[in-house]
Amino acid sequence: MRANHLRNRYLAAMGITTTVLSSSCHTEGGTTPEVTATATATADIAMTSTSDATATAATASVSAPPSVTVSSTAVASASVSSWAPTEPTSTVTRPTLPTGRPLPTCPAGKFCVAEVNAAGSAQAAPPFGKCAQSVQDPEGGPMGERKEIRFDAATTKHERGKIADACCYSWFIPCPGGRPLVVDGAVRTAPVARREDWSMPVGVQSFFASLPDDTRSELAEHYKVEASYEHASIASFARVSLSLLAQGAPADLVEETHRAALDEVKHARAMFALASAAAGAPIGPALLDTTGVASAVPTIEDIAREAFFEGCAGEAAAALVLREEATSAPSVALCEILSRMAEDEERHAELAWRTVAWALSKDTARVLPILSKAREEIVREVESGATGAPGHSTLHVAGVTSAQERAAVRRVALHQIVLPCLDALLSTV
Repeated sequence: MRANHLRNRYLAAMGITTTVLSSSCHTEGGTTPEVTATATATADIAMTSTSDATATAATASVSAPPSVTVSSTAVASASVSSWAPTEPTSTVTRPTLPTGRPLPTCPAGKFCVAEVNAAGSAQAAPPFGKCAQSVQDPEGGPMGERKEIRFDAATTKHERGKIADACCYSWFIPCPGGRPLVVDGAVRTAPVARREDWSMPVGVQSFFASLPDDTRSELAEHYKVEASYEHASIASFARVSLSLLAQGAPADLVEETHRAALDEVKHARAMFALASAAAGAPIGPALLDTTGVASAVPTIEDIAREAFFEGCAGEAAAALVLREEATSAPSVALCEILSRMAEDEERHAELAWRTVAWALSKDTARVLPILSKAREEIVREVESGATGAPGHSTLHVAGVTSAQERAAVRRVALHQIVLPCLDALLSTV
């Protein structure tokens, strides 16, 4: 299976044998390993996948939302289709790095709908039984299909103090391919512009020409977003190389980081070419705002944490998504583009694991707590069971996965690859 292959590949990159894996890590069947002294959280997780690269369905044990009481002072019902909840929107405080730098995030938010618009196959726990666990994005559009949406009990409780039939949801859009460029906790990309010099021959014009106009338009928007993230990844890897130099990293890590940046140039050109072909007009990047990109002196903790979340987890999941989309691609040219990108992303994830292992060996006392906390956060994400917007993606015609499918793939990657590899690394300390 692909997960087995990638897990062993990343372990080998860190110099860890499968003997360590068998005694400290998750198995393909979804069982939970014995946790070593350095792995500070456990997960009661069960997952299934339909192929070696992805899963179209994945399940995780989800704790019931906290017991809440609906306010009796609410006197109004919703008169609009959806609205943004008022503060406070959450009782959860996201952890921060020791240096105070917030965790990287991709586009996220919350919205509320009335109970009548919150129907679904799975309902929330009482007293919110008329709210579905996940609903369609009320804003719609191509990016709506990318949102991972789940019921938010705390926000719903707060909002029902004013609107008695409110059902509120949290959403986020997983960072597309490539290592994201995160500045002050937010993902940064360049806007797009009309230009031809960031394109390349891709051989998909005839396929796109056969599609309806509205589908081509949605595909153009999809590829523009992907291209913008791939373009920003060039700057992200440039920053990584500076961080590695600042901490005295070995030459091979610096060399591979620069090679990864060059890979992202190719990825960005390919995605801009696909966007241009779908839109029928040249599309490329405008100016990238680099303010604050390298303003702080990176610590070894920064390097380890960012490599883990953005590389070990993010790029491993992105690679699996690309493999699935390549398999589903309706044209040979598109399949070849996505397959090459998937292989590159797998290599980038391998580089991230090597970077994390180096950081841990360089300063175990400072990096070990970072990785232990990172493990807890990954377990929480898997257990949360976040799902994408339900329904069939109109972009399936081009092999593009839906938000639900991407969410399932990410959970499989975290459970079958990331957690086992992290546990194995922690067990060596």
